[in-house]
Amino acid sequence: MNHLNFSRHDTNVGKGIGILLMFAYHLFCFPDRIGSQHYLTVASVISNHYHNTLEYIIGDFGSTCVFIFLFLSGFGLWKSNFPIRKYEIKGHTLRILRFMAKYWLCFAIVIPIGLIFFRHTPRYEFHPRVFLMNFTGFGYSYSREWWFVNCYLLLLIAVPWIFRLLNKFPLPCVVCSFAIFAAIELSPDNLVPYLGQNLDHFLRWQFAFILGSVFARFGFPPLPNFFFALRPIQAMLLLIFIIGALVILRELTRSAFLDILIVPVFLFSSVTLLKLLKWDRVIAGIGRYSLYMWLTHTFFCYYYWPKLVFFPRFSLLVYGWLVLLSFVASYLLSSLYNLMSRRIPKLSYLG
Repeated sequence: MNHLNFSRHDTNVGKGIGILLMFAYHLFCFPDRIGSQHYLTVASVISNHYHNTLEYIIGDFGSTCVFIFLFLSGFGLWKSNFPIRKYEIKGHTLRILRFMAKYWLCFAIVIPIGLIFFRHTPRYEFHPRVFLMNFTGFGYSYSREWWFVNCYLLLLIAVPWIFRLLNKFPLPCVVCSFAIFAAIELSPDNLVPYLGQNLDHFLRWQFAFILGSVFARFGFPPLPNFFFALRPIQAMLLLIFIIGALVILRELTRSAFLDILIVPVFLFSSVTLLKLLKWDRVIAGIGRYSLYMWLTHTFFCYYYWPKLVFFPRFSLLVYGWLVLLSFVASYLLSSLYNLMSRRIPKLSYLG
């Protein structure tokens, strides 16, 4: 890493961190979704109250995963120079179709399991309109965590115009984007029915995407000179302190606005720490499969096989077991997609 300029490898490490945080968030922060499943906690920070467990505190910080993914998406797309210098409608369309093709592959394999084997549950009763809405990404009743599909799809569609505005009028663009984010964040919940959930998600999260693009264009602030004079162990301890302070700060404030500051600092600190520890290649490997891991993991822990996931009982083992199950499923889906890309001529254009 050159100062604070992320490489593609660093971005994959960031995605790996994001997906691991998402797993902690979904496993330990939604007792209503895991139903009758239970796990043994590592420790309790203050008392035995659910919200004071170490798992919950880390999982609650994991809710930054959406901001992390969109920040990195904006960062990566801008760095790829698409489509700032040369706008090509074909290339833009292929990018959108590539994302949807991966989503449809996962949909075609995962959703029929629910429609066949869990059809007695309200969630997987077959209705043509509901099926079509979920298939196109405009609905997410089959998996409530798939709301991100439509949000990301809308951002991909809007990318050429967002980047053109950001390239020509960076400050007004960022100010307008933040104003929209703030207006949605501060608005009462009863505004959502008027906007619709999909539009609400898009307007709420577009700023994270644009912020990542801004960091890609202008770069991160320079590191203080003393950091480069530190010995590796000193740098590690400093980064661990910074990461711990960010987790505690967010737990105390619970402010979406603070994520604007927390996420860039956390990403750089955690990626740098992992590189110093020589763990970055492992986390980057997870990051490369983050899309499929995101799409599949809640079917393991919520909808289809929660008993299998929580079988180890101990929280760390449950967490590791879910990561392993999701990684294997994602590896298989990715391998299948790559095989289909080689065998089907039209699909090969998508990459």
